[in-house]
Amino acid sequence: RYCTSCCRRMAAIDLTHALDLEEAPLYYNKADYIQTASGNKVCRKSILCGSQNISLAGKSIVKPGVILRGDLQLLRIGKFVIIGDG
Repeated sequence: RYCTSCCRRMAAIDLTHALDLEEAPLYYNKADYIQTASGNKVCRKSILCGSQNISLAGKSIVKPGVILRGDLQLLRIGKFVIIGDG
């Protein structure tokens, strides 16, 4: 095959998995999380300081070991956000 813009020979590349952005589902223990009315899931092993200043927009996940400091600054977390290690 040839590239139309520069007429150089291109090698055939297998792209069957190149756009596969879906990861395998990650399961969690429901007893370890608190689910809010807007669909957020907050782990019981996370620490929220100044929770009156922490706003989770919806469908977000706060994983174990996370420390959110609302006592220092107003925190606004958007929708579909995962906060965790790694």
